[in-house]
This record gives sequence, structure tokens and C-alpha cells, in this order.
Amino acid sequence: MGMLVGMNTPTRMAGYALGLAAVFAAALGAGKVVGGPDPVPPTAAHDGGGHGESQGGGHDSGAPEVPGGLQVAQDGYRLTPVDGGLPVGQAAPFRFRIVGPDGAAVMDYTPTHDKDLHLIAVRRDLTGFQHVHPTMAADGTWSVPLAADAPGQYRIFTDFRPAAREEALTLGVDVPARGDYRPAPCPHRRAR
Repeated sequence: MGMLVGMNTPTRMAGYALGLAAVFAAALGAGKVVGGPDPVPPTAAHDGGGHGESQGGGHDSGAPEVPGGLQVAQDGYRLTPVDGGLPVGQAAPFRFRIVGPDGAAVMDYTPTHDKDLHLIAVRRDLTGFQHVHPTMAADGTWSVPLAADAPGQYRIFTDFRPAAREEALTLGVDVPARGDYRPAPCPHRRAR
């Protein structure tokens, strides 16, 4: 922890983005090895508010907590893209909403790391990522110029804290960048 004190905010945020990407990659690999989870009975998925969105929200009888960014929804909050994907090469607005438990766009946020919302776009083969700060319109739609470096599948992570919550949320959703997808091999690690 002492190492983080001397780091500047962009360095800490880049480390955070890489950490999210590593968690996502590990979960994806583990999922491919062991298969998907057993179906959750409808009564076990409820968070007490009747929304059925919560997994790992604290009202659980021993199930492991799902890491942030692997779910599109948690505790009644949902990441909802407005646009269908990312353009390749030239930036265009990527628009989305955070919808709250009441079904309306969340309008009030408590800043974390000096911003209301952080967005990280990571290519599935981990060959690139972007950490940006969208702006919110009066209707609750967030927008930020994004461009994919190459076609493929990207994971969009949003990190935010609604004013109505004590804790921040990290939600994620997959979006395509259309074109001829050619995955890049992961670099080999040298033996220590």
C-alpha cells in the first residue's frame, strides 16, 4: 500500500485498469476450463428488493462474491449501451446509461478519484485498453469519444458510485468493433 502513496493519479488508474483486465482474463480462462456456473434458482437471485439482479450483494448464504466488471447488472443497477458497438480507427461517441433500481437513468453520483464515472475499454485479447472519463447529458446518457484500434470484442468497464449507495460499483458489458477480427497472441512470459 505504501507504494501507491508516491504514485500519481494516472499511474494508479492505469494500474487499476490493468488489474481489472487481469481479473477479467482470469475469470474468462477459468470459465472456459470449468464451464459455466450452475443455474441460480429464481428465489436465490433476489436481493430483497424484488429486482433479481444481485449476485454477491451480501444477502447470500455462502456463495462467492462475483468480481466487479463481470456483470452487466448488480443490486438493481444496470449498464445499458445506447450504441451497438465501437468504430475502428476514428473516434465516435460511445453512449450508455446507468439505470437504477427504479428503472430510470441514475442522475446523482458521488465522485471517486475526482470523477463521477470512469470507463475502461479493454480488447478481449488484452492488446489494448483505454481509460476515459465520459460526460453525462441532462437525460442521464453518458458519452465519450472512443475508437477501437482493431476489430474484435471489447469489454467496457464502468466504475462509479451512485449517490444513493455507500459503495462503488463496477459493471461491464461486451461490445463489438466490427471487421475482420484477428486475435493477437498473448506475449510469452520469461521464466524467472
